[in-house]
Amino acid sequence: MHQRIELHRTKYASHHYDEQLDTLFSDWFPETAEMIEDDFTFEMNQWIEVSKKVRPSKIYDYCVNFIYPISPEQQTWMAHLLNPGWVRLGVKQYSHVVPEEYISNLSVYQMFQEFLDMKLENQFEIEHFSDEQTAIQWLGLTSIHLPKRLAS
Repeated sequence: MHQRIELHRTKYASHHYDEQLDTLFSDWFPETAEMIEDDFTFEMNQWIEVSKKVRPSKIYDYCVNFIYPISPEQQTWMAHLLNPGWVRLGVKQYSHVVPEEYISNLSVYQMFQEFLDMKLENQFEIEHFSDEQTAIQWLGLTSIHLPKRLAS
């Protein structure tokens, strides 16, 4: 069994790292609906800080319960914080799990277009999924590697 080290946990998110899989597992909670702008800023800064500690090649980002509405200005700020940081750290793949309706209405693609518009050398691959099995397999992992979640 792979051991995951918890790097960060608040009522909004948790980030765990699996060294054997070289994967950072990020999980966002329904409490994100209660976030204010300062909370969002804090969480994004923590995310890049934990990334710097472990330098993952893969990120599995479970956003099905992420409810905070990210403004266009925050999207730009987030993209300029996370994308260059993750590229410098050597991230190769970013698997983004969102609700099905996000994929169908393209909002998730628009949010990450800011990353791609930077045209950074060594830009990591970004894929969006509504199904965890497909998302984890895209990273070259299997369902046994999926995080164990508490039933809501």
